Amino acid sequence: MPETFFLLDHAWPLTIRRRRGLRRVTLSLSPAGHLSLTVPSQMRESEIRDHLTRATPWLRERLGEILARRAREPIPAQLHLPAVGEVREVRRETRTRHCDDGHCLRLPGDDETAAKALRRWLRECARTHFPPRLHTLAQRYGFRYRRLHIRHQRSRWGSCSSRGDISLNCAAILLPAAAVDHLMLHELCHTVVPHHGTAFRTLLARCDPTWRHWDTFLSGAMAELPWWALPEGGKKQRGG
Repeated sequence: MPETFFLLDHAWPLTIRRRRGLRRVTLSLSPAGHLSLTVPSQMRESEIRDHLTRATPWLRERLGEILARRAREPIPAQLHLPAVGEVREVRRETRTRHCDDGHCLRLPGDDETAAKALRRWLRECARTHFPPRLHTLAQRYGFRYRRLHIRHQRSRWGSCSSRGDISLNCAAILLPAAAVDHLMLHELCHTVVPHHGTAFRTLLARCDPTWRHWDTFLSGAMAELPWWALPEGGKKQRGG
């Protein structure tokens, strides 16, 4: 099967995964426009094409929304990282990967490839800047955690496991520094209090007196992220 799906005068990346024992077909569409089709291992290519044909009305609507959003939110010519106080000029060139010299971020020319490169760069920035900041806050307030994971999550800014492993969303690099500090303190407090009850709120308030403001801010910030900062994976359509 081709790795490209043509619709609305645009070529959309398509990944087809075969799963043994699977009974139903699942078609998902990421906010960036990447299609992922999961099918039973023995499904014929003609049946796969038929499923994509049946899904065309749904895809036309969803992909049309993505194109409209891209028009409203082009990849910027200057990229601000408030969390770490850095700015990059963005240049589009003929290349397959990004290149960052500390002042200028060079990205591939087409939007789809540029967005993928930009998401990789956001993860790299978060992996560089978040660990030392989390360590500083943990030492300052007397917390202990086991390890830090940087991920690109679809609906959560962070999490803390019962073992003390903290996960942070790399897209938080686009947030204000105070919001990132609040996020880190929130997860550090979970190393002591796993729930969000009174004990948790009391502990968080001791570390971050402005926690209510930033908690409200974060609850709506995910919806404000530009399309190129959103991870792969997204809306799904199930079929027979």
